[in-house]
Amino acid sequence: MRVGDVIKYERIKLQVTQEELCKDICSVSYLSKIENGATTPSNEIIELLFHKLNIDFFQVNDEKSENDRRLSLIHIYQDLIEKKKNIDEGTVIAELTGFKTVTQNKILSELILARFYLSKKKTDEADQIIMKLETIIDNYYSHEKFIFYKNKGLLYYLNGDYRMALNNFQCCLTLLSSAKFPGWDLADLYFQVALTNGRLQKVQESIEFASKALVYYDKDYNYLRSADCQMILGISYQRLENYEFAIKSYSLALKIGETFQNYNLMSAINHNLGYLKSLESDYEVAKIHFKKSLKLREPLIKEGVDDIKKLLNTIHSLIQLHYKEGNITEAQIYIEKGEKYLSSCKNVNNYEHQLHYNVYKKLIIDEEDSIRYLEDHVLPYFIERSNSRYIYKYSKLLAEIFETERKYKKSVYFYKLANHTAQSLIPKTYIE
Repeated sequence: MRVGDVIKYERIKLQVTQEELCKDICSVSYLSKIENGATTPSNEIIELLFHKLNIDFFQVNDEKSENDRRLSLIHIYQDLIEKKKNIDEGTVIAELTGFKTVTQNKILSELILARFYLSKKKTDEADQIIMKLETIIDNYYSHEKFIFYKNKGLLYYLNGDYRMALNNFQCCLTLLSSAKFPGWDLADLYFQVALTNGRLQKVQESIEFASKALVYYDKDYNYLRSADCQMILGISYQRLENYEFAIKSYSLALKIGETFQNYNLMSAINHNLGYLKSLESDYEVAKIHFKKSLKLREPLIKEGVDDIKKLLNTIHSLIQLHYKEGNITEAQIYIEKGEKYLSSCKNVNNYEHQLHYNVYKKLIIDEEDSIRYLEDHVLPYFIERSNSRYIYKYSKLLAEIFETERKYKKSVYFYKLANHTAQSLIPKTYIE
C-alpha cells in the first residue's frame, strides 16, 4: 500500500476534501500527485498530512511480518466465508480496526471488515467501506480486487439489485484467468453467482454454479454449505418442473439439517417442500410441510436469531392454501398470527406482507372493498417495483373476480395484464 493511497483512503474515510487536507501544507495539485503516486513527498509533508488524518504513522514492516499479518487476516476471512464456527463480533472488529498504525495490509483488513458487516446484514457500514475503496482498489493485488468485487456484488444482492450484483460477480470471474485463488473463496463466489442467477430466474446458470460450489464443499466435508447448494439445486429443478430431482436435492439438504440439528435449514427446506407440493396440487401434504416450517422457525424468531420475513412468507403460503380450499376459518387464524408478528416488529419494513394479509382479510370480509384495495394499493405497489410474481397473481385474481361479476371489460383488461406478466415468469414458480 503506497503512502499516497494511505492518504487518499484515510481522507475519504474522514470525508475531508483535498482542499481541506492540504491547507497550510501544500497545493491541491501537489496533493493530487501524491495520492495518484505521481510523486513521493518529503517526510515532513507526510507527517503533517498524517497528523491531520489522525494517523500515528505508516509502518513499512519487514516482509515476514507483513506476510504473517496477511496470513492471520486471511484466516479470519476464511472463517467468515466457510461459516464453520461462530465468530465473536467484538473480537473481529477489534482485530480489524484496533490499530491507528496503517500497514501494507490495511486494504485487506478493510475488505474483510466489509465482508463481516455483510454477513451481519449491516449494509450501511459495508457500503461506507466499499465506497472508500472504490477509488484505489485497482492499485492492489488480484486477491484484494477479487474480494472487493465479491463484497460489492453481495452488497447489491442484499439491497435487492440482482443485476448489478451479477455484474460485480462477473468482474470476479474475469480475474480467474490471470490469478489463482483459494478453493474456499472460489466456492463462495460460485455459490453467490448461483444464488443471484436464481433470483434472476436464470435457472441453468444457477444449476451450473451451484454444482461447481457443491464439488468443493463435498470434498471439504463442509456439510452445511453443501446443504445450501442442494437448496439452490432443489429450487432450480422445481422451476424446471423436474420434481423428482428437486425432491432428491431437498431430501439431501434436510438430512444434513437434521444431522446437525440446524432448525433454520430444516425450516427453509420444509417451506420449499410445501411450495413444491402445492405446485403438484397436493395441498394436504403442502400444509404439513408449511406447518413444520412454521413450528421450527417460531422459536428462532423469539430468540431473535432469524429473519422474520421467512416466517411471514410461510404464514402467507398457509393463508393462500386455506383460502384456495375454502377453509376460511383456518385462513383467518393464520392472518391473525401473521398480523401479531407484524405488530411485534415495527422496526422492520414488512409493508409487502401487510398488503398480502390485508388482501385475504378483505376478500373474506368484504369483496367490494377488496377490489378497491387491489386496484388502488396492491397492484400499483408491485407494478412500481416490477415484481412480476405478484403483478401476475393479483391481476389474475382481479380478472377472476370481475369475470364472476360479469364485468367483462375489466376482466379482459386484468387477464391481459396477467398473461403479459406471465411471459417474464418461469412456469410454476408461484402458488396460484
